[in-house]
Amino acid sequence: MSYSAAYFSFLGNGPAGLSLSAFLSGILPFYNPDTPHPDPVINEKLVENADQSLIDQDLDWCGTSESLGESTRPLSVLYDSLARPGADFGAQISSRLAWQSDSSRHVSHLVLGETSVGGSWNTYDPEMLAVSYASWLDLPGFSISDWLQGTPLIPRLPSVAIAHYMQCYAEELGLSKSIMPHTKVTSIRKTGEVWTVSGVRADGSGFSYTAKHVVLACGKMKQKQLEVIPLAMRNPALPVVYDTVGLKSHMMNDSTLGTSGSSARVVVIGDGISSADAVRACLEHEIPVLHVMRRTERQLKSTLFSRLSPAQYSEYHSVYRLMIGKDEHPLYEGVLGSNVTDVDEKSVLTVSTPKGTRYVSLCVFVKQLRQLFFVALTY
Repeated sequence: MSYSAAYFSFLGNGPAGLSLSAFLSGILPFYNPDTPHPDPVINEKLVENADQSLIDQDLDWCGTSESLGESTRPLSVLYDSLARPGADFGAQISSRLAWQSDSSRHVSHLVLGETSVGGSWNTYDPEMLAVSYASWLDLPGFSISDWLQGTPLIPRLPSVAIAHYMQCYAEELGLSKSIMPHTKVTSIRKTGEVWTVSGVRADGSGFSYTAKHVVLACGKMKQKQLEVIPLAMRNPALPVVYDTVGLKSHMMNDSTLGTSGSSARVVVIGDGISSADAVRACLEHEIPVLHVMRRTERQLKSTLFSRLSPAQYSEYHSVYRLMIGKDEHPLYEGVLGSNVTDVDEKSVLTVSTPKGTRYVSLCVFVKQLRQLFFVALTY
């Protein structure tokens, strides 16, 4: 067991952890008056203190600004309007920030992550196009355009490119020395004014770090697995996958999927982006799909998914039309307002629907899993 100390300890080495590491390493954002903010009041406020980094300024005025105060997070809106202006409508507008590096501002910190640098971007299907435009994923001080040495030729990059960008980002800004990848945090405890973060490395050795502050920069930590009787006990052979990567792997290893001699279907549970990816993967490989969704058609029409542009997100728009019944596909069946209630030892799925109970023979379960790590939090 190794011990060490830091002023800050970050849990998560994805975009949030990398951005915080950059700021604590002395990467500072300054307002660039040569590319003024279109709101004259905001521009005037920022010009007054253009010689100070935004981190060092008193930005309380953002909460009372007419164009920023309507948001619940005015500082985030301000930063986005400066770092990636016009990104919301796809415009290519130069950043209104100038970045400077000041090594004297470095604050001792450690970034812990279960994966390689990039966090969950390392776990996505490498062929999947990011939902966000490339400019939306820029990190402080070194944008994707800087990395590519030019504007991306396509607005949405594949996830493998985003993961590689984040790894290059850490190297370019000299953050690697503060990052400890492939570590699993098992406990966080506070004693007095000090936090102790403990866990294990990939080689099985333990570690324990003390820090004045701990930041959970790891996204959602909620475990979201199948809410039916434990499948491992009922049918250990039943394949359960939690993402498109797992589904494609199973497709490669099971030659019976989609064959005429099998009546079993892939069952996809959920109505978000990950579920749509799974549906697409099945249909592209001519595999029948039963898509179980808890929301009703009316509820689906009020989700963010329903508002994705058909022009920029054609692959998701086509699945959305299947989900709400506007289009049909011979291999797709969607059931709305429904829940999975049971799976028996013969791989027969019980689905509760508005029209009654259905029993479906299945071959693969696809269900989203949100779980970065389990933490025993004591304070």
